[in-house]
Amino acid sequence: MSILSRIEKLKERIRKYKKYIKELEELYRRTEKYYRKIEDKIQIPESYYDISNVGKWKGDLKDKAQEKKDRIVSNLGDDQALTAQFMSDILTTIDNLYQLIQECEDEIADLEAQLCEPSQPQE
Repeated sequence: MSILSRIEKLKERIRKYKKYIKELEELYRRTEKYYRKIEDKIQIPESYYDISNVGKWKGDLKDKAQEKKDRIVSNLGDDQALTAQFMSDILTTIDNLYQLIQECEDEIADLEAQLCEPSQPQE
């Protein structure tokens, strides 16, 4: 493969990586938006779920409601933790793509330097 064709392949790879980064950044923004929505509007302090003072909840119904409340609070926390990890993974992937871009740019610079070197006479 010639130096020029190798350079072009590397430039194409960089364009592809930048496209992936753009898509991942958009995914991160959307995910963060929904995460904040859950945090701000859905995740209500646990005291809001307090049903102990409601007169119509007696006996088994009160216990079942308490179990459901505990399950909701637990599931919400688990889902938020998973979402936070997903968002962290997105950022790690973006960082890795930037490193790959840098490697490609370094290789392009080396190849371009080779193009500028005077030809060595054949012995």
